[in-house]
Amino acid sequence: MTTIEKTLIAVGSGLLIIVISFYTYTLWQLKNQQKEIETTLVNQKKITEDILRSSSSFATTKDLEAYSKDNKIDLQSIRKDLSKLDAKVVSINTSSIESSGYFISHVGSTSVTKDPEPNNQLSCVDKKCTDTYGYLNTTQHLLLNEKFGELNVPFGQASFSAGQKQPWSLSVDDRQYVIHTVVGEDESGRQYYYNQATIKVGDKEYKIPVKQASTLQQYPSDHFSFWNPSLYLGVSASAFSRKDVGTSLGFGFISYGKTKVAPTFTFLQLGVGYGLSSTKTYAYVTPVSYRIGNVLPLLKNTYMGLSIGLSLDNKYMLQGGLSTAL
Repeated sequence: MTTIEKTLIAVGSGLLIIVISFYTYTLWQLKNQQKEIETTLVNQKKITEDILRSSSSFATTKDLEAYSKDNKIDLQSIRKDLSKLDAKVVSINTSSIESSGYFISHVGSTSVTKDPEPNNQLSCVDKKCTDTYGYLNTTQHLLLNEKFGELNVPFGQASFSAGQKQPWSLSVDDRQYVIHTVVGEDESGRQYYYNQATIKVGDKEYKIPVKQASTLQQYPSDHFSFWNPSLYLGVSASAFSRKDVGTSLGFGFISYGKTKVAPTFTFLQLGVGYGLSSTKTYAYVTPVSYRIGNVLPLLKNTYMGLSIGLSLDNKYMLQGGLSTAL
């Protein structure tokens, strides 16, 4: 068998491995994606009195579209702006704050001030005029509060002057409602949200409890990255023309997976190695490598694959090995 024939067989075998591996993984991924979407849920949790972790779950693109439509969110405009930043929508976080409404009657004034020019024109019966509570010579004031559980946030004041034709006046302060959301993301791309809300009234700020918060995050899909450069340090055992054990340093830039940080597959790793038994240097190409960290979490950055090598003395090698992304 000539050298060209051996090379063609090796290249063909490598391509066949790529096709079979990719097809098998695609079928497995499609089968399990919907199941993971339906069963993965992080429940809402109160961390402190004023910090609440959102409930969160994965969602499909259609789920996000429906959610944004139901809540009157202009998702298309947001996506258009994100495209200028080379970014995309991955999740929608909604937090709500409830202010308890209430009705009360027969309430005394918060404070009373004397009118500088009291109005004493009274409608009297049989020349008997009575102002039992002194309302005609004073202005009554009532502070207005917004209730959040046990917390009262003052936001204005109502005043009443009985000596005026239009006796009520109302003063409402400017209020600023702020929700801070801290987003955490794990290595798989899953996000976690922690919310804190405050109300600023005048020069005072009040921390208020968030009652409910939920998040829909788009399920990350596998995709090709044609420029994802990385170095790989590896060990391998070879057969074919030469049986040897060696170390290697390789370079790869094509990957496939949910993230660039930890892709499921890498393609066309190129590198050089050194045979520990033969003391020979060789060049190699790895058509496809699989991240075994998907199965063995302790080896999260480790890849396994078959390589085709050629030593400086023109010996071909078929290698099986492990490599770690640096």
